[in-house]
Amino acid sequence: MDCEKTNRTHVESEYEKVCENLAIPDAVKTRGWNVWLDIADKSITDISTSLHEWFCLCIYSAIIDTCMPYGPADPHLYKQSPPCITLTELLQKTKCNVVRFLERSVTLREHTCISEAVKYHLTNIEKRCNVLSPLSIRFNREWSTVFREDERSALPFSDTEGSQYKKELCWLLFLHAKDCLMSENWELANVYHLLLCCLEYILRSTPSFQLLPPYDTLRLKLAENLDQNGYNVALLKKLAENFQADLEELISIQKETDSYFKSLMTTEGDIDLNNLRNSYNEDYRKSGGIDELQYLQQSSILLPDTNKSPRCGSLKNQETPLTPVRAALNTQQQLKRILSASVCEPSPELNQYFENCSNNPQSSIKERLEIMKSRFCSCYIQKVGCMTQKNIAEQRFKQATILYYRVMTALLDMEKERLSLLDFSNLLNNDKFHRSLLACSTEIVLVIFNVLWRPPSSVTPDGDNKFMFPWILQVFDLYAYDFYKVLESFIKAEPNLTREIVQHLTTIENRILDSIAWQPESPVHTAIDAAGTITTNVSSPSKSINNGSASSPAELYLSPVRGQRTQGTSPGKVLFASPRKSTTSGTIIYSRETNTDTHTTTNGITRRSQSLTLFFNKVCRLGYHRMIMLCDLLQVPKDTQQKIWTCFEYCITSRPDMIKNRHLDQILMCSLYGICKVLECEIKFKDIVRGYSTLPHSDTETFRRVFIEGDLFDSIICFYNRVFMQNMKNFILQFARVMQPNLSPVPKPVTPLTASPVYRLAGRQNFFVSPLNESAFKAPHSPSSMTPTSRQLYCFGDLLGSSEKLKSINESLSAFKSRNNLPYITTPKRLDFDQGTEEHNNSSDISMSDDTVPVIVKKRRINPPSPIITRSSSRSTGDIK
Repeated sequence: MDCEKTNRTHVESEYEKVCENLAIPDAVKTRGWNVWLDIADKSITDISTSLHEWFCLCIYSAIIDTCMPYGPADPHLYKQSPPCITLTELLQKTKCNVVRFLERSVTLREHTCISEAVKYHLTNIEKRCNVLSPLSIRFNREWSTVFREDERSALPFSDTEGSQYKKELCWLLFLHAKDCLMSENWELANVYHLLLCCLEYILRSTPSFQLLPPYDTLRLKLAENLDQNGYNVALLKKLAENFQADLEELISIQKETDSYFKSLMTTEGDIDLNNLRNSYNEDYRKSGGIDELQYLQQSSILLPDTNKSPRCGSLKNQETPLTPVRAALNTQQQLKRILSASVCEPSPELNQYFENCSNNPQSSIKERLEIMKSRFCSCYIQKVGCMTQKNIAEQRFKQATILYYRVMTALLDMEKERLSLLDFSNLLNNDKFHRSLLACSTEIVLVIFNVLWRPPSSVTPDGDNKFMFPWILQVFDLYAYDFYKVLESFIKAEPNLTREIVQHLTTIENRILDSIAWQPESPVHTAIDAAGTITTNVSSPSKSINNGSASSPAELYLSPVRGQRTQGTSPGKVLFASPRKSTTSGTIIYSRETNTDTHTTTNGITRRSQSLTLFFNKVCRLGYHRMIMLCDLLQVPKDTQQKIWTCFEYCITSRPDMIKNRHLDQILMCSLYGICKVLECEIKFKDIVRGYSTLPHSDTETFRRVFIEGDLFDSIICFYNRVFMQNMKNFILQFARVMQPNLSPVPKPVTPLTASPVYRLAGRQNFFVSPLNESAFKAPHSPSSMTPTSRQLYCFGDLLGSSEKLKSINESLSAFKSRNNLPYITTPKRLDFDQGTEEHNNSSDISMSDDTVPVIVKKRRINPPSPIITRSSSRSTGDIK
């Protein structure tokens, strides 16, 4: 106790010294110390080894709460006095790097309750740093490839005309234009194009002798070859070529920047650097944030540490990793290559599909696109809060429309091959299908162009991006349950999507399955009531979003309803089918009372939705995957895991009302705790929550804020006691009896062959291997497996020449065996990619007989006898056939 008291006294003394050195007011100092005490109570591991970094964060948090007591939305905020110290000054005097500062803020968010004002400022600071840090590094590096170094003895010009002067002017123009024209639309590539436009503006006013080739020559010819708007885009084209930028984007942004730069000119027609600098410093002092001019000096407090050792196991000849700017531009260029062969109109093939429909959907599609374009542009401009972004919004929607038409054509081609139909009137006149397809195309375009570079430890979650999902659902007035249906087919129809985009769509699907689809207004609840039967088949191989066998749009959007006959079913029961053992068909039927019999017919046929079945299959597979991860972290025995899975699967399929307005992981954690408790291997809820927090998809809101009833939300423990256990008590107690309930079969793992039947052969470019399609002509069953009636329909052993041919084949095989006096096994020849070229070329011979057909055999040397493999072990390793 005395040691702890002494340590706290030492920490408090250090804190006082820091505050005194920074001249922090007493009110801020007291508030910051309270933040420190809150952190110290959380037993954070490295808190004692980085006191000054934590002090910096606590003081900054106190400054923001003092200056913005009512948060960033305070209408009287502009009347507040500026902060007593800026973040840049705070970092400099505490010798703290902004990257380390933001890493500490992650812990602050997770372990304490900070105000919305602090969250807003921390998020804004990281967004700025994540964009400006890579841009400034490239700007400082590439400047010397455009401008000549100042040589005062050789070139007669003043300080206001030197390279360093123009460099600072260019960066200041960029900072002002970024805040004025871009607002908070922090697209990395968009801001990069803005920086290049500022550079081009400086080049236009720079004498050619200060520029390096080829810019010096282009500068001399600037007055030639003007376009209809009086511009010469030669410099812009060369910048786009040398800096791997998009010329179309540059031209679009240049129109806005030129008019903005004219507003900054003095009466003499030039831009005063001192005025720009003073204006910027004034705004910077008011915000109390980062001094972005420090990026020009490459200040150590702003840039990430580049002296870290490379990762272990890196290859010597490995290519240099892409910079954040280069990675963002590469992704955009790949999208443009995909869309380059298409236009913003239906292709001739797509028009033919429209004409083949009994109800031509072409006019309704065009009308819908116009409405969606107007709605998207309006929402986009409203989101960024800047009317100058209208051109960008229209460009994004145009790109999304091209992708929309392209994928629609591919989907119809797949449906034509699958169904052998030409009339797709039902699908092409389905409004939800079109809006979902267009929304998915727009989401992909927004993700590609709205790239934010994030360091490995980022305080900004993906949801803080203005345009991140589910924003697109609000724009196109879609439910997540309808939108998810197009994701799997979209990926299959467009195989050129990058791995990052596929991962993004996978993340979206998981978010829909675990929470968004279960919101109160979601149509999935109506679908459950309408279908009446929830059927899952998780014991079959998975069809994940990355699987090559995606569900077709017709199966999901038209949602064919199939009948399922059940024995002993009376009206007034809503049936929930689950793949549980103990029935002849592998399916057991659960039932619960309901006041309606509209979904169960009098002849015992229950109607079920195909799309709802596929949806629940994916929900259960996702839940099982997360259960395995969490149970492995908590070291739960395998037999207990299957009981937890049985409880979880029963709750999802038989009590879907339990997950309404809740999260899939909440049901999972409660199932884990309940089963372990009844089996007398109890795991504390805090240990479950702690283990769950380490999962990559976890969110603290999942266990801190759980829906109870009405408008009441509480912790997951309260939900378990008041809701979950009250509804699941009888089912869970069955596991405490001697005669336990049947266990649900666990989903089969997805093997690489199951996940994708087509794969790339290693070491061979553009070489793919796919399984041979099964022949439509089936060999007859053996006579012993046939009924007497069926056996009469086949002819066995009476083919002409069959005995002679068999005798000839045997003689050929005997000749091959005796050639080298070595035992060989003859097998039908097939391509063997694992063997060397020499072995492959010499591995077969052709034996010809006068009255027999050629027989191709493959010789393979028999190894010495192997140990006998038991039946159980052969099952585990798998037989090769």
